[in-house]
Amino acid sequence: MRQSFAVVLLGLLIPFETAAGQIPGVTTPVPPGVDRTFELVFGNDFLGRGGEFDDFRTQQLGLVAVVAPRWSVILDHGVLTLTDPVEGDPGRLDQLNASVGYRLLRARGAWFTQDVELGVGLRTYGEMAGARMQNGFHRLVGATPILVPYIDEDRTDGTLWITLPHHGVFASGVRVPLLGGDWTLGYWGRGSSLLTTDGQWDGNLGITGVAGRRWFQVWLGVQGDIRTGYDRDNVTRETADIESGIGAVYGFRIGPLILESSQQFDGDAAYGQARFVSAGDPLAGIDPGIAIGLQAGLSVPDVYASFQARFSRCGAGCDSRWRRTVLADYRFGTPQFGDDVSTYVPTWQLSAAYEVEAPPIAARPWLTGFGAVGVGWREEWLEGLDPLWDGEDEPSVVTRSEAVGRAGLVADLGLRVSASAGQHPVGLMLQLGVSGWLPTSGASVDFDGRVERLQRAGIVLVPGLLARVTLG
Repeated sequence: MRQSFAVVLLGLLIPFETAAGQIPGVTTPVPPGVDRTFELVFGNDFLGRGGEFDDFRTQQLGLVAVVAPRWSVILDHGVLTLTDPVEGDPGRLDQLNASVGYRLLRARGAWFTQDVELGVGLRTYGEMAGARMQNGFHRLVGATPILVPYIDEDRTDGTLWITLPHHGVFASGVRVPLLGGDWTLGYWGRGSSLLTTDGQWDGNLGITGVAGRRWFQVWLGVQGDIRTGYDRDNVTRETADIESGIGAVYGFRIGPLILESSQQFDGDAAYGQARFVSAGDPLAGIDPGIAIGLQAGLSVPDVYASFQARFSRCGAGCDSRWRRTVLADYRFGTPQFGDDVSTYVPTWQLSAAYEVEAPPIAARPWLTGFGAVGVGWREEWLEGLDPLWDGEDEPSVVTRSEAVGRAGLVADLGLRVSASAGQHPVGLMLQLGVSGWLPTSGASVDFDGRVERLQRAGIVLVPGLLARVTLG
């Protein structure tokens, strides 16, 4: 049952394979007419190619935030995995990109918009919890762990990049047979280029045709990617080789949700991403009445799926500037036990908390902060996989400890961004927060002839989605 819930959540968040992604560290392209304020980017290969496929850029998590009218901040964490190398040994490497972008130019005409954005940043390679994230995700959905070790590579390069999005309109108010009228037909050009101080060059160039109506858009076109200069190790080299090529690109947008995928014409690689974009729509005030909400999230680096049921009520005499919510939270997962790729910690947690959400400030009417405290119960145990497992098929669990449960304190802190223009009666918000667990005491268990400690205090990052309905 838990895996079924996880598959539903991940099917919504991560619908396509990610064997190659957009150039990491550069602002992702957005469809015509979308004025991005904040964006969460998810990528994973779990549902790609009709099954498991775990080579190259297998997972991504990123964000883009417009912090001033012309300034953007971009963060991207990628997991590079090479289980079946063309040459050399299998290995893995994590990549973290952080950069700042500045929109140098925005030219608008009657039928087109042209932007020019420049950026600088850093690109770091090394061991940055990628194995924990990948294997925790795999155990959450019942997939096989990836046992390949990290290669000996730890460096940081500077980056310089430019992106040139171009949007044009062919016609508006068009009537499409069987689909009705008021369609806008146009095109979407995208071009990006990134250079590193170590001599790498990433390039992307594409053109698509776009049809849209109100909150819905669909597009189809071609694009080409090039990655050169990746000669230091076989993990980045073979990842760059598979990400280079020409292919078809296709996708659609439903409100704040963007799904896009691409298939290279030679059949070697495909990529896909689920992206949640806020256009900075102002948050509505709190009306007297009842509001209920549902929230879903996926934590890192310890991977748990979390679901919340939320209830708030504001009477006629309450302070309408602050939203107070009572929530019930259920989360579960099977994170990796430290750095041990053969040992995992099946976990479930049930908690109740009281949340206070601050009113948005005038300068950022689409942004609000929240904090919550509460109590809960967590149960954990250890599972050890077959030490002779060869990495093929599903490994068997050969060692299991007793389960230990503890009461504890829970706390959440973070930011939410409005992701829907119509806040009445339904509002959708993007969330980025941290969640902490503090048990009343630790616990020791006998496991495979040794004593291990469970029920440790911990903090995880939780990106998620909140849907809120005001009943009046």
